[in-house]
Amino acid sequence: MKTVLVVGGSRFIGKHLVDRLSQQGHKLTVLNRGSVPKEEFLPEGAEHLVVDRNNRAEMKSALAERKFDVVYDVCCITREHAEIIVDVLKGNVGRHVHVSTGSVYDQSVIPDEVPITEDFPIGPIKEGEHPYMINKRGAEEVLLTAYQEHGYPVIMVRPTFVYGPDNYVYREAYFFDRISRNRPIFLPENGDGTQDLVYVDDLVDLMIELGEGKAEKVLGEAFNGSRGTLISGNMLVNLISSILEKKADIRYIDMNTLKELEWPQDYMLYPYMPRGVLGFSSEKSAKLLGFSHKHTYRAGLEETYKWYVEQQKPEPDWNVEDILLSYLNDKANGSENLEGTKIKLKEAIERTKENVVAKTKETRDREEKNRKIALESSKLP
Repeated sequence: MKTVLVVGGSRFIGKHLVDRLSQQGHKLTVLNRGSVPKEEFLPEGAEHLVVDRNNRAEMKSALAERKFDVVYDVCCITREHAEIIVDVLKGNVGRHVHVSTGSVYDQSVIPDEVPITEDFPIGPIKEGEHPYMINKRGAEEVLLTAYQEHGYPVIMVRPTFVYGPDNYVYREAYFFDRISRNRPIFLPENGDGTQDLVYVDDLVDLMIELGEGKAEKVLGEAFNGSRGTLISGNMLVNLISSILEKKADIRYIDMNTLKELEWPQDYMLYPYMPRGVLGFSSEKSAKLLGFSHKHTYRAGLEETYKWYVEQQKPEPDWNVEDILLSYLNDKANGSENLEGTKIKLKEAIERTKENVVAKTKETRDREEKNRKIALESSKLP
């Protein structure tokens, strides 16, 4: 039995990690803001620390006198997060498994081959890059510097697109929502945009393996969290259609049409690679650790669809896509209504974005209420 700290742990990857560690019988502490009720993620016998990781004083008060065999940091998003956790834990942790992202790689560099390995160049930390990429690159830089200069025992895992039960990002549900309802499903260009995915429980298994592997093989190293198997949009739709036993109504849409419509960059039409190829090699973890993924894409998506059905989510708002379909039909038929339909589409997108902002505020208000309840509960004797 190990003494284990999970930072995060209330949603998706962290929730699955906490479940697995609890099943293995470790002495488990979960630290987060308390924005999710602990009944939804905390196993029996685990300790819950309600702490804002952005607050250095809170982190020191909660952790400075504690020692952990392994720390799994699932929600380190910024350079500051990394600086605080190194400052608080240095000298008191045997292993620190940091969940990074494949987005740290330099996407402006064309690889010699795909999938890419862990020695591929890391992207720059500069203005003009996506803020998420900049922040995750900065966090890695802090942790690797701490390892190189002070022997801080960090290990990086860089996941690709993660899928599976409890996923709150609208990715696999994009396909389930449309194919299950016989709705048209949009694929960019000719549907050949290609990426790799990793099933959440396989990623968790890799993380635990990194926390237990031989020090000389893992400390200071980065490992791709990837199955290493590429899948295109067309392949993904066909696979999900087979699982659901429904024929998909694929509508291909070229990027020039989206430019013509002045489609806003912050309104995503499709959740994966619109074109090109992006994939990460799993060879390093296989060779050094003997690690292998248990779930094929079919097996993982079957499990994910079972979970999706159980959620009984409300009917999505199809207004934007219905207007887009009208525009494409008008364009194909040489209609004179194109400009009018284009205006309707812009208005519908703006209304949808306003609704998203309102729902996001509702979620944040609810999470803050949960946090206050968790803080009060943590003060009880």
